[in-house]
This record gives sequence, C-alpha cells and structure tokens, in this order.
Amino acid sequence: MVELQIVVAPSVLERLRTEDEAFLVELQRRYTGRLTFKSELHRHPESFCIADGQTGKILYSVGEAKTV
Repeated sequence: MVELQIVVAPSVLERLRTEDEAFLVELQRRYTGRLTFKSELHRHPESFCIADGQTGKILYSVGEAKTV
C-alpha cells in the first residue's frame, strides 16, 4: 500500500476536507493507498509537497512556504 503525506496551505486543507473529501476517499479506495494531509501556516496556497508517508522523504515539491 502506498502512503503519501501532502503538505498544503491551511486554506487548501479546508477545501480538501469539505468540497473534495468524497473524491479523495474514492481515490484512496481505488488505488489502495493512504493519503494524509498536513497544513503549514506560512505555505502559499499554490505551494505543496508530497512526501513518502513512511520515511518522510520529499517525492515532489512545488513552491515554498511564505516567509514571515
């Protein structure tokens, strides 16, 4: 089973929990995987990263967290 952790901005996480929840549940079921989501307060909404859920190794990343 594939385990992925996706790091996004808080506003993106809110949308994933509401509008896109059914789609994500179906995606996990169809591909026998597990997705976990984490938000970072200063991450830009268009920035995200995908990490291996077991090792934490970054597999893919777009953009960066906003500077404070």
